[in-house]
Amino acid sequence: MLDHSQKYVYTYPIWGGHDVSWTKNLFSGGSWSALEPYDNFWCTYHHDIEAGMAHVGDVRVIPGSKWFAYGSGDRANYYGACMSDEDGPYIEVDSGSDITQIGFRRLSPLGSHGWEEYWYPVKGLKGDIVKMTKDAALSLIRNRENLGVVLNTTSMVEQGKLIIRVDGKTILEEAISTLPLKPYLKEIGEIQGILSLSLQDREGKELLSYTDNPIDESKLPPEGPTVKDGKQVITNEEYVTMHNEDWWPTRGRKIEEMTAEELYLAGMRELRETRERFKEAEEYFNLALQKDPEYSPARTELGILNINKGLREEAEKEFALSIRRNPEQGPAFYYRALVRKMLGKTSLAIKDLFEAAKYHETYAPAYHLLGQIALASGNLDDAILYFSNAARTSHSSQARLLLAATYRKLKQYELAQAALRDILSDEPINYFAAYELYLVAREKRQDDKEAYDQFREIVRDEEQSYLELACLYINSRLYQEAIDLLEKVLELRKGMQCSPLFYYYLGYLYEKIGQDAESSEYFQMAQRIENWDLVFPNRLEEIFILEKAITRDPGDYLAHYALANLLAGRRRFSQALELWQTAAKKIDALPQEKKQALASVITVLYRNMGLILWKFEKQLDEAIPYYEKSIQFVGRHFQPYRELSSIYKEKEKTDKAIEVAESGLNKVRHAYHLVGRFDL
Repeated sequence: MLDHSQKYVYTYPIWGGHDVSWTKNLFSGGSWSALEPYDNFWCTYHHDIEAGMAHVGDVRVIPGSKWFAYGSGDRANYYGACMSDEDGPYIEVDSGSDITQIGFRRLSPLGSHGWEEYWYPVKGLKGDIVKMTKDAALSLIRNRENLGVVLNTTSMVEQGKLIIRVDGKTILEEAISTLPLKPYLKEIGEIQGILSLSLQDREGKELLSYTDNPIDESKLPPEGPTVKDGKQVITNEEYVTMHNEDWWPTRGRKIEEMTAEELYLAGMRELRETRERFKEAEEYFNLALQKDPEYSPARTELGILNINKGLREEAEKEFALSIRRNPEQGPAFYYRALVRKMLGKTSLAIKDLFEAAKYHETYAPAYHLLGQIALASGNLDDAILYFSNAARTSHSSQARLLLAATYRKLKQYELAQAALRDILSDEPINYFAAYELYLVAREKRQDDKEAYDQFREIVRDEEQSYLELACLYINSRLYQEAIDLLEKVLELRKGMQCSPLFYYYLGYLYEKIGQDAESSEYFQMAQRIENWDLVFPNRLEEIFILEKAITRDPGDYLAHYALANLLAGRRRFSQALELWQTAAKKIDALPQEKKQALASVITVLYRNMGLILWKFEKQLDEAIPYYEKSIQFVGRHFQPYRELSSIYKEKEKTDKAIEVAESGLNKVRHAYHLVGRFDL
């Protein structure tokens, strides 16, 4: 098994002389992923209560199987109490299409990646759990005199057949009936030889097959580090997600010896295999361009990174340079079209999209974007054609959703309803489709309450889901639909506050439809919202919305603060720092009573400025006053104390670091962060 940091391979289940398949034998907590799993199942099981959970999936498709546990002892008991319900210790199990959860793979626009896996509860599996399928689970109770067989099935089996053989000779064949979570137990007696077992349903379909063959441990990955003396110890390319800090992107090569392609690939590894390290990836792409200034793949990736930052003009330039070197590619044309659509260069965007549509990988997203442009322009017949093209070649429901919205705009309600019900059949929690069904019912002047109630049940009144749906309409210039959506939520929540982002969205939307008075009113309402504790702008669209709010009212310190948070999250640190400083100046001029009401904003504002100066500008002395100001308003948050203590530790002022950490012990939540993470 591979440890969480991907630096070391451990043997399993016996490691260090202990059977670590039992969490009681873990002397410390940890997280491990399986390497070369030998079968298509794994299970976590609580033997004291004789119950657990099974996972079944084709390990060739989903090799990822990770477990995390706190182990035993006082530390485990403490964290278990913090993170668990009241029915047992905390354990975490994951699965996925990569070996570990650290690796990433990029989906192309409208792309998808799917597989089948099964999770189900099991009960009464005494002994050794040896086999699981999607239909059944098997455990063996072994002792010197006797062998017991325990079966769980995931559905009722009537008049099934159990066949047991030893060395190929049938020793038992009998009819059985089972129910889920009702263990079937059969005592076999003494066994000499190789055991095999088959469970069949009444039609003879095999539900489970097992042969008791030992694992050839010589074929398992050896224990030891993944990288040693600057070289990868395990060289099998299956383990592409293994890395060792800065070794992996370059695979130990010196940068000056690497080609443009090799540097580009190092950047891609930073994006895919090291938790999306955008800064490092950008550095490698720029190094590739130093070797070859027109290296097209690096230009395309830099353009995509600039889109992510909200730097539209810069992105457009990168894609132009990429296309100049290589005009035979879909992604650069598609992404340039996306940027040009954002910039209002619609005719140029359309030209790029028809180029992108010539390539398989960008055919569907190109036609999807063409459909959005046509829908926004009122060319509904064209929109039908384009969305149909996108839906035909993509598994994405978004093209089908906007196709249905176009049918609705054409008043072809039966076609719209059919498309939306088809989406909900595939994706029962698709709140986009549920809301469009409500709009169809409303426009047909039918009883729309039931449809809206269904939408509310699916969306679960989650603010971010409402905003996500609003963005879908904004990107197709269906501004009235976005307005109606958000205003209905505000109406239903009378007496309850919504996120300030609702009001910023509505201010932006009303300006888009030319109603400046309503726009100004909503922008002002956003500033009157008292609760900013859980305001996390994160979408690209929200950059432009908050920029518009600042343009309309340069004195809106809350918009400055929120936009700075968003830009910092997209690595635009210098612009974020300027916006935070502007917000801080405006807040400093407020009466003390108002500042106290904004304490949750102020503590984060000053902490964020300190963090940027400390971590990114490496200006430790300049960061300290900002942290001290943050602590004045901190409330129950531990982060400013911990980070200021770390700064003093970094400056080798240990006594001051201890003083800061101790000063927060009786004031903050989760104070263990101030003592458990510092070796002072």
